[in-house]
Parts: sequence; C-alpha cells; structure tokens
Amino acid sequence: VQDIADAASCSRRTLERKFRRDLRRSINEELARQRLEHAKRLLAETDADLDSIARSAGFPDARRLSVVFRRNSGETPSGFRSRAR
Repeated sequence: VQDIADAASCSRRTLERKFRRDLRRSINEELARQRLEHAKRLLAETDADLDSIARSAGFPDARRLSVVFRRNSGETPSGFRSRAR
C-alpha cells in the first residue's frame, strides 16, 4: 500500500481515505479482489497447475488460493475452471 501511496504522491492515510470514499472498499480489499480476478482468468484461460496460478496471482501456494477462492466464490478453483470452460 505504501508503494501505491508513494506513486500517487500522497500519504498512505490520504490514499486510504480517498480510496474508500470513491470505491467503497479498502485498498487491501481491492488488492485481494484483483488477485482473485487474476486467478480466475488464469483458471479459465490456461492449463497451468494451481500452484503456478497461485504464485502468479500473489498467493503463497495452491492451498491458500483454494481457501480464499472458496470463501469468496463458494466453489473450488477446479470447480470454477470446469464451469468456465
């Protein structure tokens, strides 16, 4: 988050306030959303294994991706992949 604030030439707190005001979510929530969207694209468009997808999307491993994926979408990554194709 500090890297984003530095790039925007503002304080972290100012960035967080403006971000929440305009998007109605925190920067960390948006980063997590973006990581999941990236994982979904990779699941739908590639044959890469879950570990590779997890690392590419910013998760430490396939297990963590699976936990976060299921919590947010209600299905497993492999279930999503099957349905998306």
